[in-house]
Amino acid sequence: MVIAIGFPYDMPSLPVVGFVGGLDIKCGAHTFITSHFRADCKLSPGQGGGPFLNSRGEVVGIAIASHGENQSYGLPINAAMKVCTDIIQGGKPQHGWVGLSVSERRIIPGLPGLNEWQVFIQQVYSNTPAADAGFHDQDVLLQICTNEIHRSADVLNTMFYHHCGEKISFTVLRKGQRQEVTLIVGTRPPAEQLVVLPTQPLPFIREDNPPPPAVPASTK
Repeated sequence: MVIAIGFPYDMPSLPVVGFVGGLDIKCGAHTFITSHFRADCKLSPGQGGGPFLNSRGEVVGIAIASHGENQSYGLPINAAMKVCTDIIQGGKPQHGWVGLSVSERRIIPGLPGLNEWQVFIQQVYSNTPAADAGFHDQDVLLQICTNEIHRSADVLNTMFYHHCGEKISFTVLRKGQRQEVTLIVGTRPPAEQLVVLPTQPLPFIREDNPPPPAVPASTK
């Protein structure tokens, strides 16, 4: 259970009680920079930015957006604290950049030792930490540091908490072999400076399961 404390325009603060329904990385066509929790709290204009409280009165998130008739999204408090730390230390939120665009594909179920989904590198941008580290298109991402990667959302959720200048390691599957790739997180450049390295057509394990669109590289 969560309680959203909103501040509608020209009205006193208003508590709205609801329940968390799940964690989402997308809302319609919009992709969040990290997963937000979805709650059945109806928020009105002006109530964004207020806190979500749990039953013990602890702040567990910040109200970000409303969706539909009675759904709202909250930024989890650990993500909000990361943004807060960025602002205190650097004066603004940091947008870490590695220079990869990833996508995911469903693999044939039942194969031993394989997950149902694979996250693979679709594009490598030139003159970025990923290009300098030697990432290849079609590398399958297995881990970032100690976090296992099963879906594209795992990449966004993991990278969100790493700071610019931080050294991190990736475990990839390349031509059937596990490899470690290390890079230093950079700062996201302006979009017009991005150049995509040439890539080969991507083979998909099942033709009847076309891949979803790639997660925009600008979100990592």
